Amino acid sequence: MAVLPDPALELLDRQFGAIGRFQLLEWLEPAEIDGKVRHGALVVIERGVYRTRGGARSTEQTAMARTLRARPGARITGPLVLALINIDGFTRKDPFDVLTRPGRRMRGIDWPHREDPTPDVGRATLKKLPMVTPTIALVDSARFPEIGDRRLRLGLDVCRWRSLTSDDEVLARARLLGPTDPGAAFWLELLADRVPGSESDAESRMVTWLQVFDPAPEPQVWVTPSRRVDGYWRAYQLILEYLGSVDHSYAEARIRDDERARELEALGNRVIPVVAADLRDREVFLTRMTHIVSLRAYELGLPPPRRRDSDAA
Repeated sequence: MAVLPDPALELLDRQFGAIGRFQLLEWLEPAEIDGKVRHGALVVIERGVYRTRGGARSTEQTAMARTLRARPGARITGPLVLALINIDGFTRKDPFDVLTRPGRRMRGIDWPHREDPTPDVGRATLKKLPMVTPTIALVDSARFPEIGDRRLRLGLDVCRWRSLTSDDEVLARARLLGPTDPGAAFWLELLADRVPGSESDAESRMVTWLQVFDPAPEPQVWVTPSRRVDGYWRAYQLILEYLGSVDHSYAEARIRDDERARELEALGNRVIPVVAADLRDREVFLTRMTHIVSLRAYELGLPPPRRRDSDAA
């Protein structure tokens, strides 16, 4: 005889092997559940939350069990969320918080939990595991000192490259929470001086320097419904893509770079990669860009942009 009815087993699978008593009551009487616990067919993970005997244990199961214990409306946040969506630099050994609905009180809990500051904003799921969106997870991850500055920056870089968030979204979340929030304070300091719409310090420098041209390239433009570029010289169909050492140091990322370039150039654009070394000297960079855009303008039969700065060559 099966340990649980088939629908309950299917739910267990979607919930990483954890199931709540309130869910089991749809198929079993309270006495039947208690009997299965007494005989070891069901193992208690949290109060009112079970797994089957011999069922595989995982980080996802632990997280799922805690949200079932903290229901209704509970979800996880922090570094583990980034690990679960495969953000480079984060692992399933990373910590997480459980966010609870305002007013929810629990006793006998020895794991991190706190009231959700925005319970109806930024909800996401992995199978049936409730969690926050990447933007909120990034901001909240800064609450954990063990994660460190480098991993947080890496997380932002990778999320940006995968179009999961942007500097502006992270900054908006941090401003919403305010400087008294430990996670928000980190991002407010880090992103305070960024050019609006720019995606990194280097991109900010690139966008600022290129404003000497008339017309100037536009930052962060959606060229197609699925492709956003770092800079777009619309009149010349000239795309500037900043290739950061973090975002683009992995083989998979380099393959994505090539795929993006081919797709964008198939639409008639010219893609120009920009790396950190190109931005060491302002005048050298602007001279190079003047040459590139002038050549592109000639190809298209258009007048080149003019430089408005007084030291233009």
